[in-house]
Amino acid sequence: MACGSTSSLLRSLRQPLPVSGGMSEPVTTYTIWIPVRIYSEMNRREHWGARHRRFLGHKFAVGAGLLRSQVPKCKPRKVRMVRVGKRKLDRDNLAGGFKAVLDEVSGWMGWDDGDESVAIEYEQELDDHFCARVEITI
Repeated sequence: MACGSTSSLLRSLRQPLPVSGGMSEPVTTYTIWIPVRIYSEMNRREHWGARHRRFLGHKFAVGAGLLRSQVPKCKPRKVRMVRVGKRKLDRDNLAGGFKAVLDEVSGWMGWDDGDESVAIEYEQELDDHFCARVEITI
C-alpha cells in the first residue's frame, strides 16, 4: 500500500483527538429536551406574577431534565440552547427568553452565568410544536 498499512491507519483512528488547549480529555455532550415554550420576554405585557410563574415552570423543567440526564456538577465548556417553535425570534428576544433556563443550568452546575470562559450559544429551529433543547458540553 502506498499510503501506509491498514493497521497503522486503524491505530491512528483510535487515538483520542486533542481538544482546545492541546488537552486530551474526553469531550462529553449532554442533551436535555425541555417541554416548555420560550417566549419573547421583552415584548410581553403581563403581570409580574404571570412571568414569575412561567420562570418557575421553566426552572423546574430544566432541573428535572438535569437530574434525569445525570449531568455532572462542574463548569461546562459550552452551553447551547435551541428554541423550537413555529416562528423565529430576533437575537435579543431569544437570549431574554432563555434567561430562566440559563439561570437554572448555571445554578445547578455551580458556575456563574456571567463567566466569559463558558461559551453560550442560542439557536432556533422551526417546527409545528414548541419545546427547547439544552446541549451541555463538558
